Amino acid sequence: MAISFNVEPYYDDFESVASGNTLSPKEQYQRILFRPGKAIQARELTQLQTSLQHQISSAGDNIFKDGTVVVPGAVHLHNKIDYIKLDSVNSYCDTVAELVGTEFTDGSNKAKVIHATLASGADPITLFVQYTSGTVFADNATITDGANKSAEVKASSATGFGSIVSIEDGIYYIKKHFVTVKAKTIVLNKYSPDVSFDIGLLVTESLVSSGTDSSLNDNATGTPNESAPGAHRYSITATLSSQAVNATTGNFVLIARLEDGYITKNARTADYNHLADELARRTFDESGNYYVNPFKALVKDHASDTTKLTLGIEPSKAYVRGYEIETLNTTNVDIDKARTSELATDKVTEITHNNFIEVTALVGTPDITTFGRLSITNGSTQIATARPRSIERVSIASGNGGNSTDRFRIHIFDFVQVHASLTMTNATHLIAFDEDGSGEVAEDFAATIATSGTKHNIGPDSLIYKLPYDRIKTCNSVTDGGTPDFNYRFETNRIIAAGGAVSGGSATFTTNLIDTNILD
Repeated sequence: MAISFNVEPYYDDFESVASGNTLSPKEQYQRILFRPGKAIQARELTQLQTSLQHQISSAGDNIFKDGTVVVPGAVHLHNKIDYIKLDSVNSYCDTVAELVGTEFTDGSNKAKVIHATLASGADPITLFVQYTSGTVFADNATITDGANKSAEVKASSATGFGSIVSIEDGIYYIKKHFVTVKAKTIVLNKYSPDVSFDIGLLVTESLVSSGTDSSLNDNATGTPNESAPGAHRYSITATLSSQAVNATTGNFVLIARLEDGYITKNARTADYNHLADELARRTFDESGNYYVNPFKALVKDHASDTTKLTLGIEPSKAYVRGYEIETLNTTNVDIDKARTSELATDKVTEITHNNFIEVTALVGTPDITTFGRLSITNGSTQIATARPRSIERVSIASGNGGNSTDRFRIHIFDFVQVHASLTMTNATHLIAFDEDGSGEVAEDFAATIATSGTKHNIGPDSLIYKLPYDRIKTCNSVTDGGTPDFNYRFETNRIIAAGGAVSGGSATFTTNLIDTNILD
């Protein structure tokens, strides 16, 4: 609860409307003007400070939101930090101050002490460290700083992970005042990183008299007033603290949040007020809404409700209407499962497979029944292997074909590069692979790889193709429980005509197998 100053003995009525007035001193007056020969009221001296503070806080409210950091004050969240339990220490490191900052070594591993706690109850002396080289210290090890300090590690279960948080000296804008925050480290859990806490500043307002703080007595040494009590002081203290997630403590300024060991909020920079609104307006005018990194999402089963799905949205950052939106951990959003469906028919999926090698001087045919391997060579040097899927004639040298210069396209899959330096650009021949080592392969199949035009195309050769929709429930067109009906049709389109462009008249197409230039 805020402290009221409009009480005895302060009588600060800065915000009160006096009888007969319609405005308070806060709304009417900007300065207090003292006059010679007139008594000074305690109210006037106190209200003088209040008036000045009001001017400062008016500017502060424009720039900063309540509770924001002004002068960092960096917060260090060690949500998973190594701990070491000690059995004993020597006299050179028996206080926390002597332990923190020390770099210990066991001869091969090194670790710097970030924080330490002394023995308490059943808990031994515990160091929270960052390893600078090597791995963790072994149980029962002796560690030293290489000079005077030494300690003995516990004989069993001496290492693991804990969770601590620290804050550096800084200034925060709290309750319309710029409040100094002193450095402090607190332990969230000594021996477990899986913690859930709100981390922030516990704010306390108080009135301090010389009875509490003797330094407030008059320090005018040698005068009649020496050591006399004087004015009281108004104090705001802000101390690093923690509380349960989403607790309703009124005087708590939230800085960061840990949930199950993960950082979900971290106020690392100043939180501006009206200044932020102006910057956001300008950013939105010039850039609109955009993301810095895309918000990737993963759909998964709900943990307990079969009627729902969980959408896990990964951490990222975006600017919405000019304001920065950043998530630090995966955000899970529960959504209802769809309970209706739509039947879509006559949808086309393009098959992008088109791996091939074009050849001439064909002897025999490749094995497109059992897909026997082919050897791709440069002379007698093997470059790669592949399997044939189908073959088609793409050009006829003359007449009805049957010429050695007719050009064929052999569609392939399972392409394997076997030569370290030669590639398809060096390939000259295609022959049946010598599976049994007999060397009699040319009689089965042989061809010369084309030397002009597009000689080959080698790329992905999967036979799994993307359907025209995402998240398809079924490819069965019968959805009412009847006989399943999986109907698909494969189509291929080719332009079949004489060489050259048709610029007029008519073009005739026939269905004769030879004329279609397709071989099975």
